[in-house]
Amino acid sequence: MATETPTTSHLTPTSISPTPLPSTPFTPHDANLFPKWPTHLSPTAVETWLFDGMASDGSAAFTASFFRDGSQAPNPYRVAINALWADGTAWSQHLVTPESVVEVHEGGRVTGVWRTTDESTPGITASFDVAGDLSTATVTFNAPGRITGTLTQRSRGYTTLPATAREAEVAPGAYWMRPIAVADIDADLTLFINDPAFPPPPPTKPGQPPSHPPVPTIPKQLLLTSSPSTTDSPTDETNTTETKGQGKNGTFGGLDRSWLPLVWTSESTDALFIRARAGPYDLTLMRLVAKAHKYYQPTVSAALYREGRLISRALHALPADRRDDATSADAVRTERVYGGGGLRGGFRNGNGGVVVDFRGSGKAREVEKEGEEEDKEGEKGRWVFELRHEVAWWAKPTSRPGPGGTGNLGWVVAVKGGRVGGEEEEVEGWGMTGEVELQD
Repeated sequence: MATETPTTSHLTPTSISPTPLPSTPFTPHDANLFPKWPTHLSPTAVETWLFDGMASDGSAAFTASFFRDGSQAPNPYRVAINALWADGTAWSQHLVTPESVVEVHEGGRVTGVWRTTDESTPGITASFDVAGDLSTATVTFNAPGRITGTLTQRSRGYTTLPATAREAEVAPGAYWMRPIAVADIDADLTLFINDPAFPPPPPTKPGQPPSHPPVPTIPKQLLLTSSPSTTDSPTDETNTTETKGQGKNGTFGGLDRSWLPLVWTSESTDALFIRARAGPYDLTLMRLVAKAHKYYQPTVSAALYREGRLISRALHALPADRRDDATSADAVRTERVYGGGGLRGGFRNGNGGVVVDFRGSGKAREVEKEGEEEDKEGEKGRWVFELRHEVAWWAKPTSRPGPGGTGNLGWVVAVKGGRVGGEEEEVEGWGMTGEVELQD
């Protein structure tokens, strides 16, 4: 008897399998938004739905990552949120919930809700709603006293869905896709930040309860608008700050989807996430570096678009010292930079930014569907971008403190670069990076 494919995945703390489970298969030319462990989550696996957006002038940014993480049992379901305002205020929190429900509806629409209580009673909820044609995605928060409001993505329709499992992998068996590669963003969010009129509490020693009362919070509004704005962001007298997207293109962002049978930190020592825009270019990248037993091998999933056309789908990571132009396949090289400016974090790396060096092989690639012939032929060339740390966003340790301590750093970056060789160009823009280093 054939097994019917489930359309609802409802997980609770008791839904964690006692032993590792295989995922359901990758589906070509599909967003793969439905969970890969739909009935029981493997204790070693993690699934992620990542929504982000930022102002095109770098003045404000927001990310929300919906996790199902078996390694975090008995609390495997959480939403990691990071927000940044034009005045430099940063906010990072996790919403931890006992339930995670993802459903497929008629027409392919996919919804997800992470909630603390049943829908019939008040509680904390964070949800997403992605259209079946991937034209829009909406994220909604209802966590009174912490975060409320919505973020909406409207896809620009850039080629993105992989035709093969290999095109969907960021490392062997680890998947990283971009169902909405590039989107215009509108957000109206209210987050509750620590009242700056009160001094921050001293750090709490591990294993001990806080010795000071919590700092009072005040609401702070974050607005991202896709319509261009040339006015300064107003601040009213009620401690609510509005930050609007500015610049020629207003805002940009996207939806990433990932699933891994093993939490990436168990196999990797370094990770780099990038979303950026400079002139006519949009670039997205996720790169991992394996641990010593795998010879620190870098692996990557990256894409470079120019005016909406995919010119490099890089699935090959080149060594940092590889500076020649030769390549037989789309590829990318990343390198930390230390001189020439850029803020530096307080962990071991200490770099002021990164260089991203895309290569286009010119080879034809398989199109997703009819009507996309303009994207079938690849483009041969090289495009180099330098991303400098301009605004510190988040900083979280990944090891014990000390001179060799490692961490997870988030940055807003100033982007400069373009095509090199032939008719060279230099364009500018902004982006966000997440840079994580672990002890090996």
